[in-house]
Amino acid sequence: MFGNEFDVFLAFEAVRGKDHWRAIDGMVEQTRNYVKSLAGWANAPFAIEPTYAGLTGPSWQQLKDLNRHADIIGVSYYPLGENTVLAPSILSRHLANLFRIYPDKKFDFYQYGYPSSKKIDSSLEKQRQFIEQTFKYWDKYADRIRIITFTWLYEVRQLHIEGMSSDTLGDVSASEAFTEFLGSLGLNGSEVGDEKPAFMELKKQLGLRQWSR
Repeated sequence: MFGNEFDVFLAFEAVRGKDHWRAIDGMVEQTRNYVKSLAGWANAPFAIEPTYAGLTGPSWQQLKDLNRHADIIGVSYYPLGENTVLAPSILSRHLANLFRIYPDKKFDFYQYGYPSSKKIDSSLEKQRQFIEQTFKYWDKYADRIRIITFTWLYEVRQLHIEGMSSDTLGDVSASEAFTEFLGSLGLNGSEVGDEKPAFMELKKQLGLRQWSR
């Protein structure tokens, strides 16, 4: 997997009149060719990891061109509005958008999550519903979705949040909204044994599919 939400930087630079898409295209192509040349790696699936907003928004064509180098479509997915979280039911529409743009590709969700903070219009129940919805549509599109990696198992402490960027959620109360987003992504609280409804739902869904011991 190449990159980590790099399309956010490219979009920001484009607003400043700087176009780096050709440069990143060459870098991705060279990286893929090098990886494929390594012993034992010729058949390893290669992917890039842009955001859902990049894949389906204003940069969608540039990223589709870039994804011609990819075997798998990598995605960083958090259903966010400008400064709030969207309803869990949006997942169906968002998946349909991705499948429409890439009708012949499989998907890996390398970052995937839903915050629970009330300050960004979420709740513990909405986070739980998002886990439920996730498995519902993973069953439905099992032939399209290979991997989902949830972010994170535990809530992140304030000390770690302070070193992260606030670009994702816009600039209205960035110091609060982005902190609430990052800090409440965990499926558990910050301490071992502090299970949130989302983690209970995850265990339930894994058990129903006999994916857990």
